[in-house]
Amino acid sequence: YHALIQILSSPSNVQQLATSTQKVFVQAAVKVFAAASEAKVVKKAELEGCLYTLQLNLPIFLQSVDVEVVERAFTALELLRSLQLLTGGSAAVPGLVGLGDEDDSDEEDDGKGGATSGDLLGLGGDTPASAKAALPEITTTSTSNATKS
Repeated sequence: YHALIQILSSPSNVQQLATSTQKVFVQAAVKVFAAASEAKVVKKAELEGCLYTLQLNLPIFLQSVDVEVVERAFTALELLRSLQLLTGGSAAVPGLVGLGDEDDSDEEDDGKGGATSGDLLGLGGDTPASAKAALPEITTTSTSNATKS
């Protein structure tokens, strides 16, 4: 099983293939792992090798130009992650940050709500202090056109 998953998911073998073939290979690798986990004769070490190979190779398919390849790789990774079968952080999706891992050092939280309390675009009516500093000061003068009689 492990050797078959390696062949199906190895980027060096699959990158030269058409994306229509890549999506089939990604799906097949997951099905082979499912069959391996169901088989009674497969040892724990082989299952761990299968998981390690999937954890190592599937994130590479997330960078594909074909949306189905990306979707199948992402779904497989998230399925394995939700079953708590993946170890370590190497299966993280490139470019995405977990909810607990966010570092919003660019945003200022003034306690008035804003983007962190449901106003996703920060359109709560108040201009953030950083934006106010960037705006030029506009002064208006009132002119009266009253005619004297």
